[in-house]
Amino acid sequence: MNITVAMLIYKSPAYLDFVVNSLIEHPSKDHNVNYLIVCNDATVDVILQAEKWSRHPGVRHVVHENENPEDWWIQNVYNAWNRCLAETKTEAICFVNSDMAFTDEWLDALAFYDLDKFIPTSKLVESGRMPSLPGLISKNFGQTLDDFNRKEFESFARGISRPAVQFSCGAYMPSLFKTSTLKNIGGWRKNTGAPGGGIITPGDRITFGLLKDQGLRHVCVGDSIVYHFQRGESAESGDL
Repeated sequence: MNITVAMLIYKSPAYLDFVVNSLIEHPSKDHNVNYLIVCNDATVDVILQAEKWSRHPGVRHVVHENENPEDWWIQNVYNAWNRCLAETKTEAICFVNSDMAFTDEWLDALAFYDLDKFIPTSKLVESGRMPSLPGLISKNFGQTLDDFNRKEFESFARGISRPAVQFSCGAYMPSLFKTSTLKNIGGWRKNTGAPGGGIITPGDRITFGLLKDQGLRHVCVGDSIVYHFQRGESAESGDL
């Protein structure tokens, strides 16, 4: 299968380097993979670093400018995820965050599942900066790039990895989709509700709900282990 792994970046060249290096160091054994960097209302430093990565085989970048960069930030994140989707020509697309570290065969474990029936997502180990969703693990292996203990995390990941799934729990990224399926529902939805108060329904939940209505089940994959710094790029950029 041909897969595009897509990520957003906006303010930290260091996180861009970290995540792309982690992806390249943990390649797929079974699939053809390319990497897409979307610079989302990004700083000049980020764009210049993304241009350097585009010289690497299998990596490309695009610069995305939102119509209203002052809009509620999460809405422009969804705009940029949809730019990722529009740029993707491969059969499948996997979305990852800018503050994640990967493990061996994380993507192959997701791709094991039938994308006409399932939305497979990775089992996250999270830093504890924020509470974790059900099905995930909160264990601090570092909340900053300098503090990250890769060796201990990867040892822990090997110890908990299991070829099993949990249904209807876990995170929304990393997530693997058949590209046409996501395009057919119009891509990622935005949050509904007011950012300053009231009931807010996340766009992730809306999108996964629409796919559930079409018969796709959200599964958290027990042998796709990924570390999540939790808002790492924004925290280390002073923009939390």
